[in-house]
Amino acid sequence: MVAAITDRADTRAPAALEAREITRSLPLGRERIDILHGISFRIERGEFVAIIGPSGSGKSTVLGIIAGLDSPTGGQVFVDGVDITAMDEAQLAEIRNQKIGMIFQAFNLIPTLTAQENVEVPLYVGKHDGSPAARAKEVLELVGLGHRLDHRPNQLSGGEQQRVAIARALATRPAIVIADEPTGNLDAKNSANVLELIRDLRERTGTTFIIATHDPTVAAAAERVIRIFDGRVVGDGTPAAVGITEALAAETVGESVSSRQSAVGREESVVGER
Repeated sequence: MVAAITDRADTRAPAALEAREITRSLPLGRERIDILHGISFRIERGEFVAIIGPSGSGKSTVLGIIAGLDSPTGGQVFVDGVDITAMDEAQLAEIRNQKIGMIFQAFNLIPTLTAQENVEVPLYVGKHDGSPAARAKEVLELVGLGHRLDHRPNQLSGGEQQRVAIARALATRPAIVIADEPTGNLDAKNSANVLELIRDLRERTGTTFIIATHDPTVAAAAERVIRIFDGRVVGDGTPAAVGITEALAAETVGESVSSRQSAVGREESVVGER
């Protein structure tokens, strides 16, 4: 069994997630490359937080470490009051199954299983109360897919597949749900629907949601934004406080739409030449 924190210096209730002075470096020949430089933040239970940063900022490395998929070079990570920093793989697997739900950009559903069966999968690992089938139906109803229980991924739209992935992440009643670019494979309408669903689920279940993104539009949907640049936290507060404004989000959407239209135009031009 995993021991809980016994840090008497901090009398607060354990946070859903806490990173303390996280560093990460990798060898490069005879030298080492520093990726993270003392990352610290605390996320309370029930918060909806976005971690934003450009490519190469260290955002993905942070995500891997807080999800228990990678180990820091230094510092500590606590999930629901449990120090996961020095755990072996078997212990980390138990933590990931019980305390961490994951949502991926590419959905990562098993194509041969139905929506219900995909949601049941994590419930057959470790110890979980109740019937896996009943719990899977419950969370699929929660995300609005009670009528799609027997559909396989190729029978669902992209937005519906991501809803199944969200239901799967919630199935084990985790302390935190970590979403890695959850709208990256969706159009603007489905992206907005998924973000609205996450806000609604946070309100209804009290689950802590953490979204990693490079998109200001996605970050603006959160209550709090942690901005990472060059392996450091350079901003932490409301979206407006860290420079995520509605105008910037709208500008980003406009650039994305313009880029897509240009791509369509180029494709049509090529077709016309043929």
